[in-house]
Order: sequence, then C-alpha cells, then structure tokens
Amino acid sequence: MTPLNDRDRALVREAEHFLGASYKENVHHAACLLTCGEKTYRGLHLDSNGFDVCAEDVALGTAMTDGKNSFETIVTVLKTPSGISVVNPCGDCRQLLIRHAPNVRVIVADGEKLYVTTPAALLPFPY
Repeated sequence: MTPLNDRDRALVREAEHFLGASYKENVHHAACLLTCGEKTYRGLHLDSNGFDVCAEDVALGTAMTDGKNSFETIVTVLKTPSGISVVNPCGDCRQLLIRHAPNVRVIVADGEKLYVTTPAALLPFPY
C-alpha cells in the first residue's frame, strides 16, 4: 500500500462532497471513479429492502456504458453519525473491480490512515 498523492486527496474530497450533497435515507455511500482520461464518474448506493447495488458498481457501470475502459483511481465514502469517511470495497465490489478494472488504484482506509492499493491486493484469490 502506498500513501495518497494530491490527486487522490482531491478525489476523496470530491466523493465526500458528492455524498454530502446527495445523501438521503438508504443512500449512505457514494463512489467516485477517475478514468485515465481524467473524467470522474460518480455512483450512489441503491437500497431496496435487501437488494443493494453498491456505489462502486454504479460508477463503474456508468463509465463503461459511456465507453470508458481504462480507470485510474476509485474511492468510496460512507456516511455515519460521526461524519463521512472512506470505506473499503465489499467482497462483491472487489471481485467486480478485478474483473472490469484490474489496474485501478483503490483508495482504502486502515483506521484513520488512507492508502492506495490494487484490487488484487484486496482479493488475492478471485473467482
């Protein structure tokens, strides 16, 4: 894992702002995905009484629908009673990233510290 650079920190701030502006009940996390062409795609968590679509899935699907297939960095943030903070991708999202964005840099949290890693490091034995 490597420390964040200035672009990474800017992407985290963008995701935090996006979730803060978009937050409503049952939409508690958001993702920002930066393409290698430097366009950012955003996604919101969609909840429907037990059927969830993660924010990472929405951001990645939107980018791919727009014809993008080369991704630089992704970050997901979560709203809790204490504020908005970076959250690590769930297992399903890790598998999705390995399959569709294997070279993307993933911003993760280890306690209060943020790092950049890869999908393969997050899920070393994918399907």
